[in-house]
Amino acid sequence: FSDVVQEKNGTLWFATLNGISVINGIDALWPNNQLFSIFDFSKTIFRNNTNDAIIDFVEDSKDSTWWFLTLKNRLIKYNANINKHVEYKIPPENNHKNFDYCFQINQYEDKLLIFKPFSFYIFNLKNKKFSQIEIPKYIMTEPNVKITHTRVLGDSVWVFINGLKLENSFNYHLKKRRWTSYPIIYGKGTEPKNFNHYIGPTYS
Repeated sequence: FSDVVQEKNGTLWFATLNGISVINGIDALWPNNQLFSIFDFSKTIFRNNTNDAIIDFVEDSKDSTWWFLTLKNRLIKYNANINKHVEYKIPPENNHKNFDYCFQINQYEDKLLIFKPFSFYIFNLKNKKFSQIEIPKYIMTEPNVKITHTRVLGDSVWVFINGLKLENSFNYHLKKRRWTSYPIIYGKGTEPKNFNHYIGPTYS
């Protein structure tokens, strides 16, 4: 599986190659021995395409439908109550074609934040349109660097990278629409001289 979400009652949801598997972690223990419930989308959403898969997913905070992010640049809204889905094509990555795949989705207010190793898109849930956010130059030009993980906190999304020199993390403020870089401090004595300049944003 590629992603997992856990509810407060212990239920686990797994994103898999052809669909979603769900199990309650408590009920699965002896003596209940509950098995996985499987939502198989191999013949519907994936149309028997074994090269695609659900990479990440979120539950819509407003209507409890699901948003699936697939490896092959598809954003899919799935309504489990009526077993119907609507598909939206995510714009291609033109500058780094070997990294033209999605890996993470987050929800912020009425928007979905979608990431590729070198791309950041915002999908507006109202008008169903994508907008692309310019990535910091460091990520786009530094050798062997790409985005590997993101996390939304308050009105900001934190972006983390990998590479030979992990010197910075990046923060994009979703309301102010601007990037700020923050040094990664590995230990005592590595703090920047103007440390107060790098105080992170507060979380609303």
